[in-house]
Amino acid sequence: MSKLEKFEVDCLVIGGGVSGIAIARELSSKFDNIFLIERNLQIAQETSSRNSEVIHAGMYYDHGSLKSKLCLKGKELLYKYLEERKIEFNRCGKYILSSNDEESETLKSIYENGLTCGVDDLTYDDSLKSKYPFLHYKEAIFSPSTGIFDSHSYIHSLSRDFQRQGGNIFLGNETININQSAEGFEVLVEDKNTDSQFIVITRVLINSAGLNAVCIANLINEDN
Repeated sequence: MSKLEKFEVDCLVIGGGVSGIAIARELSSKFDNIFLIERNLQIAQETSSRNSEVIHAGMYYDHGSLKSKLCLKGKELLYKYLEERKIEFNRCGKYILSSNDEESETLKSIYENGLTCGVDDLTYDDSLKSKYPFLHYKEAIFSPSTGIFDSHSYIHSLSRDFQRQGGNIFLGNETININQSAEGFEVLVEDKNTDSQFIVITRVLINSAGLNAVCIANLINEDN
């Protein structure tokens, strides 16, 4: 058996979905030699390609929770990035309706929780009755900062940012095994484009493999 070729890098990101690409983009300003491997032949082919493309306003999460804080901050950062890169989006807003007294109580809780969390643009809005007379509802709140956007263009823009900053993306490359040592990680990778294997030696390893992340983690921990 021939000896496998080895490559030494500062940081290796496993997974080319939106999380992996975004993390790699951010880390590319901190590492000179950073690589991202994705097992599919294109980025964002799994969970990231099946999202609702909604920009959430942040009225549902518990006050003070990490989800709440990140949703509110991420919403404004995302709108800003989309505007700067001229990526299509529509800050269309969203109506939430109740159809009876019980649902109106739930609607009130959503409204109050949103205000407590910092979603200060929520309003009760009764104009739907004139706009859409076929709707039968009791009360409605409107969230003007909810929107939709072109998630695929967004992910590819992040990818271009990453590569412009010196990052490298290898598609059709799958993680087969991982050995951890005091110096870092040895990652066995199979290049499905050439049916060959090689080893990546990295000080920092980011597991962003989505639904496969547990399998990747188990590769690291199976000998521990």
